[in-house]
Amino acid sequence: MLKKLAAGEYPLKTIFWGFGFVGYLFFTLVAMMSKSGAIHAVCGEGRRCASSFILLVFSSFVDMITRRGIPLAIVLHFLVGACFVCYMILVMRGLMKSSKTYEGSPFWSWSAKIAMVVLILLNLKNIL
Repeated sequence: MLKKLAAGEYPLKTIFWGFGFVGYLFFTLVAMMSKSGAIHAVCGEGRRCASSFILLVFSSFVDMITRRGIPLAIVLHFLVGACFVCYMILVMRGLMKSSKTYEGSPFWSWSAKIAMVVLILLNLKNIL
């Protein structure tokens, strides 16, 4: 299935709505939950945290390692982020290939590409 997706063998609307948009919603929910757990694991209760997860981890990295090791929630959040990036690379590759063979209006082909890039950029804030 992922091989067929990356090759762009699905129709454009299936890649955009089925794999792209639904996949985006899934990874957004999972990334928000894992980020919440990771921030809670690092900050604890009543401590003010940095707004960016990356800044938070790097600012308290030495403290985390010396006191209690790297919390599992942080590792989970980085894995979710890596999976999101890999999945969206496959989706974008398939979307680009499928849009080349799309026989409808060029407007829909370009709109799908632009919308997917915007969705990916919007979700990066949940990962970082």
